Amino acid sequence: MQHADGTASDEACILIVERDPLVASYICQVLTALRFVVAGIAASPWEAVALARQCRPDLALVDARLAGASDGIDVARLLQAEFGVSSIFVNAPADTALEAGTDDARAAGLLAPPFRPSSALRAIESALETATR
Repeated sequence: MQHADGTASDEACILIVERDPLVASYICQVLTALRFVVAGIAASPWEAVALARQCRPDLALVDARLAGASDGIDVARLLQAEFGVSSIFVNAPADTALEAGTDDARAAGLLAPPFRPSSALRAIESALETATR
């Protein structure tokens, strides 16, 4: 895969958008152990957009309940519209309003922490396969 910085790799480049530093760290460790490239960790919508603009990730793992004026669902919509980046939602929503929002944002998958690396791998591979069709 060719990344925006000009580097090429066989590993997918994944952006983490997560408000909780401990969860973000866990996700980063899992992705690294699975040999994915971590584009960066964003704790806010504006950080997510800046990193996506800079790194052009292949996929994003997004906290659906991101705090601020824009929630994670809005961030996922923006990443899809502006950069063509699909999102897997982390902290899968438990209420119907959020669940409807994730459907509207065309979520590529849902992961509820704590998740096993094997679950993350299946969700990521499925999302990447769907994105390349």
